Amino acid sequence: MSRGGGRGRGRGTRREMSALQTELIGKSLFSKVDDESSVFPEYDVSTGKPPSREETHIAQLLSSYRQTLVTSMFYLQPPAPPRDIERFSDRFYTTDANRNPSLRTLKTSLDLFPDELHNEDEEMEEIAEEDEEEENDYMDSYFDNGEADDIGRHGRR
Repeated sequence: MSRGGGRGRGRGTRREMSALQTELIGKSLFSKVDDESSVFPEYDVSTGKPPSREETHIAQLLSSYRQTLVTSMFYLQPPAPPRDIERFSDRFYTTDANRNPSLRTLKTSLDLFPDELHNEDEEMEEIAEEDEEEENDYMDSYFDNGEADDIGRHGRR
């Protein structure tokens, strides 16, 4: 065990300044100059004119518009990253997602939407079925090797 406080760097003695040295160094480093310096002149900062009624009204409208957007169901936020450890108490915290429903969770009446939106999937399915039927007919007639004809005509082999 070493006796010094040097942590392995030589002897453990400390160099201490005398009060006179500290006072002299402090005065030379942090001397206060009472005379005005031309490097940093006094500068009066103007605060500007107050906003007019129109500007105040526009600012209030913008603020209310932003608040409306944030409280709207269309305001999308990225989901919070999952926590590493699920705690029992996490089940009881309410999130902002519960307060503002998303479009997926919002219950809507399909009667309020135009008919074009309702029939789009059905029309696509009908077109796909027709295409499939045409393809099957073509494949059946083109690649017919006569097996079905033999069974159909004779009834037995």
